[in-house]
Amino acid sequence: MTAALETKGLGRRYMMNWALRDCNLQVPEGSITGLVGPNGAGKSTLLRLVAGVSKPSTGSVKVFGQEASQNSRMFLSTVGYLDQSRPLYKQLRVEEMLTLGRKLNASWDQESASRWLKELEIPFDWKVSLLSTGQQAQVALAVCLGKRPALLLLDEPMASLDPLARRGVAQMLLDAVAENGTRALLDVNYCVHQINVSTS
Repeated sequence: MTAALETKGLGRRYMMNWALRDCNLQVPEGSITGLVGPNGAGKSTLLRLVAGVSKPSTGSVKVFGQEASQNSRMFLSTVGYLDQSRPLYKQLRVEEMLTLGRKLNASWDQESASRWLKELEIPFDWKVSLLSTGQQAQVALAVCLGKRPALLLLDEPMASLDPLARRGVAQMLLDAVAENGTRALLDVNYCVHQINVSTS
């Protein structure tokens, strides 16, 4: 069975410093996998390499058996990536963010994305800039999940969220895994499978 994600000897070097070195891992099918390690261990770097945002200095990364590449339409439709900044168009309303997601993704799931945000009581007619930090995180995740990615990459999705918001984000993720078979790799403090990432 092909692993959802596999890296071999993966590393990323900036000048003389290694952000990630000799990383070997496999993420099995149908799993939620958490990355555990101290700040600076290379967790965010790993996620960027898997997402195709950064190119490796050494080694390889494969997603469902294919090399990670943002130049591949198939790869872009397969992977959903949400980094620490939770990028959103702050001047758009929530409903407009969902419309944008629908126009940019052929496999967009409007029903699920709308349902998640309704259950979280996110006001659809509000501009993103007016939402709290937790609400913005929930909208960003809904947009990411709405494309129905086969592999979801989340960089510190729970950072700066209160306990209630964390619960909402966790529930959205679990729903997506249960409903769509999404596999997830997260930089979080709790997980089903733990992978310790080291720069040494």
